[in-house]
Amino acid sequence: MKKLAIALLCVCAAGGVMAAAAPTMNETGSWYANIMAGASFPVAMTTRDASGGWLKSKYNPGFSGGIAGGYEFANAISLEGQLGYIYNGVDKFQPSSTGTWSSSGHGSTSATDYMVNAFYHFYNASHFVPYFGLGLGGITVYHNWKPKNASGTTISLKGNDTVFAYQGIAGVAYQFNAQWSLGLDYRYLASSQGKYKLKVAGVKGTVKEYYRTNLVNLGLTYHFS
Repeated sequence: MKKLAIALLCVCAAGGVMAAAAPTMNETGSWYANIMAGASFPVAMTTRDASGGWLKSKYNPGFSGGIAGGYEFANAISLEGQLGYIYNGVDKFQPSSTGTWSSSGHGSTSATDYMVNAFYHFYNASHFVPYFGLGLGGITVYHNWKPKNASGTTISLKGNDTVFAYQGIAGVAYQFNAQWSLGLDYRYLASSQGKYKLKVAGVKGTVKEYYRTNLVNLGLTYHFS
């Protein structure tokens, strides 16, 4: 009986330590900083000019990364500012003059986003904390494309525009302790329509396009508590 009592006490003590180590909702609020990196998978984009011509582009998977800082309130809601960078190389182009996809030509698209994000964290008895978020802000998209049309003439589409952007976020974080956590999330980022410069055989014009991409990021967060 004595050995059984000692064993029960050990189990209870271990359970107490584990319970203490499990994350709990922040009761006082704290500032935090985050750094993230991952991959970008853009949706195929279509640019259109005033004459009705269009140019479609498919992208290779690319890089996504950024930094963020904000404040998590005692009610599991957090607000942050985010600065992000995205880069993708073009895989194929489809000009309206041919209507077929081709690997001729080359190009890339990059973007810098400036977002204000709001999150809700679902704290529970485990170290895994799901979260959902919504972000609003702006994005500057940079195009540098040089595809070829049906006659073999190089089309130059180069320029940048800053437009409104929004994103939806869903992920889960693993909390090591009260300060450190590691999160994995999915983000859908999209923009309003931007305008970019076009040049074909010396003739200049303007095309319009929406930017949309899927992001998968791994982020490390430190709470200053």
